[in-house]
Amino acid sequence: MRRRLFGDDDDGAPAALRTINTEASYGAIWSRPGLALPDRMLCALAALAAVQRLPKLRRHVGAALELGLTPRAIVEVLIQIGIYAGFAASEEAVDVAAAEFAARQVAMPEEPERTDTLDALSERGRKLMEQLHGDRARQGYAAPGNAVTGALYPLAIQYGYGEIWFRPGLDLRRRALVAVAAFTALKLDGQVKKFGRSALNMGLSRTEVIEARIRAVLRRLDDSGPGRPAIEVYGELTIDRVGLTVTKAGRPLALAPSELRLLLHLSAAPEQVFSRQQLLEHVWEHSYHADARLVDACVRRLRGKIEDEAGSPRYVQTLRGFGYRFGPL
Repeated sequence: MRRRLFGDDDDGAPAALRTINTEASYGAIWSRPGLALPDRMLCALAALAAVQRLPKLRRHVGAALELGLTPRAIVEVLIQIGIYAGFAASEEAVDVAAAEFAARQVAMPEEPERTDTLDALSERGRKLMEQLHGDRARQGYAAPGNAVTGALYPLAIQYGYGEIWFRPGLDLRRRALVAVAAFTALKLDGQVKKFGRSALNMGLSRTEVIEARIRAVLRRLDDSGPGRPAIEVYGELTIDRVGLTVTKAGRPLALAPSELRLLLHLSAAPEQVFSRQQLLEHVWEHSYHADARLVDACVRRLRGKIEDEAGSPRYVQTLRGFGYRFGPL
């Protein structure tokens, strides 16, 4: 399977690791029944783009072309993940795909003409939300009373459900696969459960949804694999992800479990902005938007321990109206 996807391409991994990866990933996962190989590739592209594993993404873009996926389908996956991982992630991913296309003398697909009004996008987006989620369409992020996302979610309806989900290149069934894979890779388990159930309304079977999650989990595990150093240094701050310790200027810091989990999550994607809702779902593993105060309180405590001046944070920064990020330093 590895040779079918990538030929004799050497990915630079040590020989022993490459053998294990071939057996575990390509032998046991890629070869599983239950999800067509092109669909499995779409899930891999979505997961890699969401967590910004760009060198691996480029190799998979080439493999996707060899499998017969169209440039339009590939680009549409990379655009859609911007709804979930941020459009900066989409821009980086599309640039990677463009480089691989150019190396293979494959033309980038032309941008489709946009003629719909905002009202039309909103109406189409609301109808798709109801088709996808049913009674759950107005829960969680989409809840009208959500203090964090309530003011921004109409934009998600217009440009996410109303426009991006209807762009040419991917049908609704495949877009549901992309959503499940991206949310799984981003460890947003509340959204995985929501879209996993909703994907059934788009014609996917339960087996296909499970396989999409397995494909993305593999990419998520790979994201914390040998390519990532166990000990990371940011200015005076040293984070040991294996030993689960943090020091500042060589002095050990006594962090509470929630503070440590928050720091590990933010620092795993420097400069990426996470909303309070996203942090609740990953760090606290629930999605009750009324508890957004938990995030703010934990950030205050963490800043008091890692920052020189809590009022002028260098490490855990606020992007007003959107959430928190680690750095830039």
